[in-house]
Amino acid sequence: MQESDIGGLLLNIMEYLPFPVSLHSTDFRILYANKRFKELFGENVVGRKCYEVIHRTSEPIPECPHVRSISSGDSVQEVMYEKEYGMYMEVITVPISGKDGRPSGTLHIILDMTDGKVAEIELSRERNLLKSILEVVGALVVVLDREGRITLFNRACEELTGYKGSEVRGKSLFELLIPEDEREGVRRVFSNLQEASLPSEYENHWVTKSGERRLISWRNTFIADEEGKVTYIIGTGIDVTDQRKNEKAIERELLKRRAINEITLYLLSAESTKGMYNTLLQHLRSLLTGDLVFITASGEDEKKLKVVAISGPEEDAQKVDGISMSLSDCYHLRGLLMGQTALVEDINNLQCRSNLLSIIKSLGYRSMLAAPLLAEGKLLGAIFLLSKKDSAGLQKNIAILPDLLPSASMALRHQRLLESVERMNNEMQAAYGSLKVITKTLRHDILNQTTVLRGYLDLYMSKGNPNYLDKMKTTMERIESLIEEMRSLESLAGKGEGLKHITISEVLKEIRGMYSVEISLDGDATVMADEGIISLFQNLVHNSIIHGGARRVDVIVRPGDNGMYKITVRDDGKGIPSEIKERIFEEGFSYGKRGGTGLGLYLAKKAVERYGGRIELVEGTNGGATFRIELKGAEGGYQHS
Repeated sequence: MQESDIGGLLLNIMEYLPFPVSLHSTDFRILYANKRFKELFGENVVGRKCYEVIHRTSEPIPECPHVRSISSGDSVQEVMYEKEYGMYMEVITVPISGKDGRPSGTLHIILDMTDGKVAEIELSRERNLLKSILEVVGALVVVLDREGRITLFNRACEELTGYKGSEVRGKSLFELLIPEDEREGVRRVFSNLQEASLPSEYENHWVTKSGERRLISWRNTFIADEEGKVTYIIGTGIDVTDQRKNEKAIERELLKRRAINEITLYLLSAESTKGMYNTLLQHLRSLLTGDLVFITASGEDEKKLKVVAISGPEEDAQKVDGISMSLSDCYHLRGLLMGQTALVEDINNLQCRSNLLSIIKSLGYRSMLAAPLLAEGKLLGAIFLLSKKDSAGLQKNIAILPDLLPSASMALRHQRLLESVERMNNEMQAAYGSLKVITKTLRHDILNQTTVLRGYLDLYMSKGNPNYLDKMKTTMERIESLIEEMRSLESLAGKGEGLKHITISEVLKEIRGMYSVEISLDGDATVMADEGIISLFQNLVHNSIIHGGARRVDVIVRPGDNGMYKITVRDDGKGIPSEIKERIFEEGFSYGKRGGTGLGLYLAKKAVERYGGRIELVEGTNGGATFRIELKGAEGGYQHS
């Protein structure tokens, strides 16, 4: 099976992707277009030239991504505006090669960028999903050509049979895996599929490499060429051998396995952690029994759990949603930390100081089942099922949890990692952008000062006037000052190391020794920041002294709303001229004879935003400059002095 055929298979599987996908030959003909592509560009697009359909031109456009991808052998990603459709398109073009290694066409993915809602990380996930969907799905997937030879054999097939894909590719499925007594029946199903007879569901045995017979339940489909001729048969199956040993339980078992596979796929494709919780909760309600079902999630401290998604009576759900609990306060639930499921037959007998469980008791719930969501030994959260009756109904859920919990935990861990990577990437991009600005500006200033220094040296060499030596010394001191300023600004730009707990009093302790002015502190708080916060306050104090002539700087800390802290920094200097107040946070803006690089307050603002806060210049009461900063606080971080 050639790579272009594999591309066709993937596109067939992804027929209902929410964005246009198409396959083009080297001569620009559209060989395949999915449903969304046809909705956008018209039904009769297969066989036509791609530039006629997409760009409405009579020849390829300049810098055509299709041509560039084929000639370079690399993927091409480009955003272009199509006036005909009034939309910005991000076109991703991937080259496809034949068995001989020569280009045979390209795969096109078109994303609508008009509303700016498609982010780079989401595109990465969609591309990864497109490439790995066959491995993510837990079902068996096998693809056969018209002769019944195996062209694709996914990981689930390898694990079941003991054969590697390289061992079976190109061999006859009937001769290799089908027992002799079933070959005739399987060949009939195969013949019907070649005549495009659908739908096709069938059960037959496979013989593994070790000689074991496994019963597989199949759903089959096909891929046809432009003339409607079947070229490939696709079979997706589930091993039902063990299920058939207990006929009474087969219906529930099949439902459970299919639902869990569905949950895993939905969870892995969720766009956010919140979306994942809601998706998981929705499926839990279809699989598990309980009057009230909710999911809790842990933070940095895995012992502290917070309700993040809930389903049940509306009034009860409103009282429980968002409430936190600590496992340290509840002995009977500490086993969750070690991956143990807890069945509580009577909640009223629990010795627990948790506010969450107190609310649950007051609502009349009697029994509870708590199951951990564990990944790599760390508790990510827990599923809670509650009943107003005895625990008999909840006990039925215990058999399902071993299959459900690993999938849910894996998906949750996967989502948290993706969000962590995205957050780190955003921080690094922001820091990189700031450092580029710093480097560009300071390099320019240092080169200018070096030119001045060289001029004074030439004058001294030619005239011998010692005054030029003083001017050279002053210029060199300016260069040293610029280098020192660079170090401070680099700290403000951030190192991309993530936020941590930092106390305001410790920050001021660091900078008090740098200046002779009095720096007072009223109140204190532990906030979420990084080492750049020292340069942030240093920059504000430095400006108060250099530009405002201040002799005193007061820092006032008070709790704000939604876990934020308000930090006021005010001085007794001459203040900031009204005509420049609106520009002080602009990149490169400086004022007066003592103006610096114009980056200090610009990068201070960027640092505060990186911490999830804000900084603004406000009207003071004593004529000096007054800045108000809002930063996220660590839990229990406020102290009033």
